[in-house]
Amino acid sequence: MRQPRPLLLPAPARSWSVLSSRKRRRDFLPWVLAGVLFAGNVITYALTVQQEADNNHTQEAIVRQDQINVQLRAELSRSEALDHVEALASRSLALVPAAGTLFLPAPPAPSARPQVAPLPERAREAF
Repeated sequence: MRQPRPLLLPAPARSWSVLSSRKRRRDFLPWVLAGVLFAGNVITYALTVQQEADNNHTQEAIVRQDQINVQLRAELSRSEALDHVEALASRSLALVPAAGTLFLPAPPAPSARPQVAPLPERAREAF
């Protein structure tokens, strides 16, 4: 017959030794470091992709704004053209261009001293 099994079994000597737990930690450390480095690489890659997408979006917005600026400059030059202004003035304000040029004489400039007419000879003798 078989002998009865003891209720408490002694633990193997290796599992309780200090050296074996350090060895297990030493074996596990490269895997932890590899996992940390891999996670860092994944995060860096994700951030780089997001930054590239933001840069592309910004450059597309710049190109759109440049195209709008070109269109606005062309519209401004058309609206400031003399022919356009004359047509708008005649159509909207019922103005017509002048038939000719009218020059008005400028008023005389005031001098520093008023000019006095010389006294006649008879008036000089009276004084």
